[in-house]
Order: sequence, then C-alpha cells, then structure tokens
Amino acid sequence: MARAGIAPNQKFTLGGATFIIHTRLEDNRWQVRNVLTGEWVAFPESDLLRLYQDRELVFEVAALDEVETSQRLKILLKRSLATFPENLVQKAERVLKYLIRLDCHRNNGAPIQSLAPKSLQQFIDAAAAEFEDPFPPSTSKLHVAYSRWIAGGRDIRAVIAKHEKRGNRLPRLPAEVLRVARSKIVEVLTCREKRTSRHVLDAVKTELSELNKHRDSSRQLPIPCMKTVTRMIAKIPRYELAVMQHGKRFADVEYRSTGRGPTTTRPLEQVEIDHTPIDCIVVDETTGLPLGRPWITSILDRYSKCCIGFSIDYGGPSTRSIMRAFKNAILPKTYVKEKYPTIENEWPCYGLWSLLVADNGKDFLSDEVMRVSSDLGFDLLYGPPRMGSFKGAIERFQRTLNEQNMHPAAGTTLSKYIDLKDYNPRTTAVITLQTLQEEIHRWIIDVYHQDVHGTPGYIPVHRWTEGMKMMTVPLPAARVDLDRVVGLHRYGRVWHYGMDFLKLKYNSSELQDLRCQFGKKISLERVIDFDDLGRIHVIHPVHKTYIAVPATYPELSTGISVYQQKLILKLARIETSGCVDNAALRRARETICSNLAKKLKLKKPHITFTDDLFIKSANRPFMKSSPKSNADLSFHPAPSSARAESADTYEVDKLT
Repeated sequence: MARAGIAPNQKFTLGGATFIIHTRLEDNRWQVRNVLTGEWVAFPESDLLRLYQDRELVFEVAALDEVETSQRLKILLKRSLATFPENLVQKAERVLKYLIRLDCHRNNGAPIQSLAPKSLQQFIDAAAAEFEDPFPPSTSKLHVAYSRWIAGGRDIRAVIAKHEKRGNRLPRLPAEVLRVARSKIVEVLTCREKRTSRHVLDAVKTELSELNKHRDSSRQLPIPCMKTVTRMIAKIPRYELAVMQHGKRFADVEYRSTGRGPTTTRPLEQVEIDHTPIDCIVVDETTGLPLGRPWITSILDRYSKCCIGFSIDYGGPSTRSIMRAFKNAILPKTYVKEKYPTIENEWPCYGLWSLLVADNGKDFLSDEVMRVSSDLGFDLLYGPPRMGSFKGAIERFQRTLNEQNMHPAAGTTLSKYIDLKDYNPRTTAVITLQTLQEEIHRWIIDVYHQDVHGTPGYIPVHRWTEGMKMMTVPLPAARVDLDRVVGLHRYGRVWHYGMDFLKLKYNSSELQDLRCQFGKKISLERVIDFDDLGRIHVIHPVHKTYIAVPATYPELSTGISVYQQKLILKLARIETSGCVDNAALRRARETICSNLAKKLKLKKPHITFTDDLFIKSANRPFMKSSPKSNADLSFHPAPSSARAESADTYEVDKLT
C-alpha cells in the first residue's frame, strides 16, 4: 500500500478538486493551492485529518519525494498487494532485501555504491552470502528493479513481475476475417433458438468461402479455428451476450442488482398485494371430483412482514378477489377462534393502510380499485411492468407459502409442470376448499408469523405488536360502511318486482317509493356484497344515501356468495338441459302458429253502414268501395258457405 501524509509538495483531492500542500503556518495550519484555479487556501491540520477520516480527502498515490512516474506505474501502485499472485510477491520480497541494502550503501554515509555491472556483481555476491540466498538476482535485473523501486516511491509493488503483460496483444488474423467473425457472432447468437459456437464457426466458414471465390490464390482469407471463435465470444461482456441470446428482459433479471428496498417506520405504512395460483388441486366436498387450482390474493405489511389478509377464489385474478382480500385485511380476525379452534395463536393484524403497492394488472387498474382507494383514503403505487422485484416482499411470501405448505401436500402441482415427472396430482388430490382455508390460516398464524424472518432477523408478529403500541389502528367508522365501499357497484332498473341480480330478486317499500317518485323506468346504482347476497344496498339518486333492500327469497340467497350463485346457475342449466325435449317444443310451437293462421283466414268482417258514417269494426278488414257516385254504391255479401259458418249480420241502409 502506498504511503502519503500531510507534508509539503503532497497532492490530495477534495470535493473533486486537486490541491497541493505548500507550507505549514505558525498556528498549525497548512497553506494549500488549488492546482486548477491557483487559489490559495489555509486549512487547519485537524480539519484535514477529519476530512481524511470521513473519506472526503484522498492523498495522491505518488511518492513523497515527487518522483515523476508513468501512468501505468500509478495504476500499479493503486492495486492492493493481495491482488497479486503469491509466488510473484515472494520473489519480489527476495529482491526487496537486496534493494534496501543497496539503497543504504548509496545514501547512508557509506561509500557510494556504483551501479556498474562489475561493482554491482561484487555487491550481489556479498549480500547473497549474508542472506544465504542460493539464487541471487543478476546485475541487470537488480539494476532495473532498483530504478523501478525508486520511481515508485520505494514501493514493493513496483518490482513485482507483471506476467499478465506477456504475449503479443495484436491480432494475428486479417481485419477482414475479424470483421466477418464479429458480424456472424452477432447474427447467429441473436437468434432466439439455441445456437452455439459451432454454429458461429459454420457461418464464418461459409461467409469466408464465398469471399475466397472472388480472390486469387495469393489473397485467400484464412479460416479461423474453433478456439479463435470461442475466445472472441468469451471477450464479449456477459450482459451483452445474454441480451443477444435471450433478450434484454432476461439479461436485466439475470444481472440485476438489488439493494435494501423501501424503508418503513411503522405497521400499515405500506402494504403489498399480489395474486398467485396455489400449487395444489382442490376437490369438491360432495362429489370428490377435482375442481382445479384456486388462486390466492394476499396482502403483506412491509414493516413487520405480517400477512394481514388474504382471499381464495377460482377463476384467476379479478376485482372480486381483491375486494374480498381488502375486507379480510381491514377487519379484525375474531372469526379464527370460532371457526378454527385448533389454531393455537392469534392473528392480531388488521386495519387500514396508507400506501398499497401493486403491479400493472388490469384488475388493479380497474375503476373499482380506484374508487375504493379514494373512499378508504389510501394511495396506490404501481410498479414497473414485468418487474416483480418492485414488490419483492409479497413475491417471496407467496413462494414460501407454496413451498412450505402446498408442495408437501397430496395433490400438489409443484411450481413447474416438468417437476412432476410421473406424479399425477389429480389422482391423489384429497384437499377440499374448507380444509385448504384452514391449513393456510394455520400456516400463517402458527408458522410464518411465529418464525424468525431471515434478512432482518425478527419475528413478524412480535414486530407488529411492538409497532402497534405507539399508534391507534385505523378502522372504518362502521362495518356496514366497509361492506358498501368494497362491494360491487352496478346499475340496475327498478321493476314492479324490484331489482334482480343473478336470478335473485330484491324488493322493499322504499324501493317502490323511488319508482313511484322518479318513474317506472328508473335505473339506480346498487352495491352488491361479494360474500352475502341476502341483501343489496341502493344509492338514492338525489340524497346519495344507502337504502338496504332485502332479498325476496332470503332462504335462497342469505350466506351465498357471488361465485357460489354463478355455480348454482351453471349447475341448474346443466341439469335442466337434458330434461326438456326441445324438438317437441318446436313442433308444438309450429302447430299453434299454423292453427292460428287458419282461424284468422276464416273469420268474416263485421261492417255496419249508418246514415252518415262508414264504420269498420275492431280487428276487421276495411270494405273496399268503388270511387263512383253514391247511387252506384252496392254491397256484395260473402259466399254462402262463409255466411253459414259466421253468425255475423250485415245491415245495409240506403245512402243518400
């Protein structure tokens, strides 16, 4: 390591500027000069030492005696001694003993040692006998090493052999061959299909062969070998090579650099939300048939790493699953002890958060989520597209959930299909949806919240409890307000029987009063609870208040979720589709239509003439008259067969 210090003619850098120390003043201050501007400044020595301690002041690597060194030697002196090969350092230490003895003979009052070969050989022989060195350095080597050692400020790194500089650095192949090779490397490796150096060499050979066809025998381009192409590929930076072979996104992920992430100071300051499929196939509780893989939407607190809520749903990510997760995360978890008595610990996580971090999914960008964020008073932050590391805490939580809880269970699908090998999860699936919900509750409450978190080294539930001691948990003013906010907002028309949703009808006296007041074709905004279709809330069109409207048939809707009602309707369609004879229905409709058409043809018109009026009866064809005078107007009765079948009478009065 090079030595430096506060001394005259010593250079140092401070704040991007270079200074040189000139002289020391009487009050223990040093007068320095700015090399670029020539300005003189006086620094107390204590300030210079403090700046050096704070890593703001850096001395130049040059020797104290201001010996001019080359740029390459300056770079060499900046290297740490540990970066050199150990065998080269040992050889330099052997030579260093001779250099120190030679420097003492030349500068410490002794007769000046000559650097002539004959005199220098006598010095080497005497020193080697004293050091008992069987392999002393030669005179030329010692002479060169002494010059470099002095130029480097008597630093050992100046005399270490630079074996990495050996060899020829100039290319042996012609420039035309190198150009073709570089272009083919880029052309072949940028293909998305898997290409190797063998394909690159084949492309280079083909291109050079075509070029050699137009050259005479004395100007033929040489064909490179496999090692040459491999070395050229090895010189490409790994990031650029990954961009060529797999694309920029893969290279960014593969060579990403991660740091600490956002810093939070309290619970519920920032939460993260995301969807993921559960790596397990769920079976139906009644039939035992596999239903597929459900999705879980979970919300994680960034400060304590506690999961504050989740929801399990089918059909993939949706606004419904987000709203259910919101409600589960905000409300206290008082249902755990009643519904799952075998769970040992409590789930104390609940409340409204300040910032929600999500990705750019369509469900998170929906108007419903925007409206809920405004009503509940939290901000939304969306990460960059296709960058899961922006919300790495929730991503890692979901991976841990699948690996620790789902992968050991029967019917697991694992994370990748190729990992299943000969394992068929559908034949071994035994987990029902209720069992899955209970096990996920148990894992979150009794395992994940009670275990030490890896990176920060704390227990999540303890960190949550400690953080909540100094703050009040924010909650909505009333539970019914939360149900209205996180519900499904849709417009619907008010009929005489009320409003309908998924074949369920809702009606009340207040709803009919609104229909009588604003008209029978009024459409009102309604709020539907995703988990309970027993009632809906209608928003008053003027006062904007909520009106609770119960279901007409509560025994068919209370406690039924939106997803369950859709399954019920789907099952009903499947069951009734085979019970109806559609062909018989079509024949009956055709028969009815044909009979009605025949009856209409046989009916007679009923027409009455009065003194001054010519009246056509209802549903009778109008009588045609000739545009002649009134004296020529006559009536032509219907055929006798028609008169016999019809009971109608025709009265004809003389027209005047």
